[in-house]
Amino acid sequence: MLRVLLVLLASATALSAAPLWSGNPNSYRITKAPAPGIEKSITVVEDALHVDAVCDAPKHDYLNFSMYTEPFVLKDKAVKITAWTTKESLGSSFYVFFYNAKNQLVAASYGFRVLGTTPKDIIIVPGQEGVLKPHPNVKIQAPLDSPITRVAFATSKGAKSKLSMRVKSPELVPVPAAQK
Repeated sequence: MLRVLLVLLASATALSAAPLWSGNPNSYRITKAPAPGIEKSITVVEDALHVDAVCDAPKHDYLNFSMYTEPFVLKDKAVKITAWTTKESLGSSFYVFFYNAKNQLVAASYGFRVLGTTPKDIIIVPGQEGVLKPHPNVKIQAPLDSPITRVAFATSKGAKSKLSMRVKSPELVPVPAAQK
């Protein structure tokens, strides 16, 4: 009986979502801001990364930032990301890229007008459509069993606008039954 209980407990622990990002100040950074000298900030507030910038480009521009994580493998798994934006940034695009330690792209997803002003859980299953879709215009450079060490996010908005994104630690979760 005790053996069965321990096996069940170990299985439940292996399937439970665990944060992959530590929140450590050395574990995140803005990798591309709209322009040098443009107002931008990146802070951690209540276990979420808050990233803001002002875009003064004549058309549109991107704000990219990365979270450096403990190594994890996406093969046969999904990632839950909790994200939201501010009122000024509604309608922005949302991109998520997964890189290994060699900076090779393992998976990429995107969506438009996905985020609202309240936290939203987004489940990403590589290669499958959900709230986000597989990114069609990038070259995947490494297989899904390559350990991921960096999750990069990007947002884009039209000219003369504020770019804002809030993201909690990605969590490795089982693939939802509806997507198997």
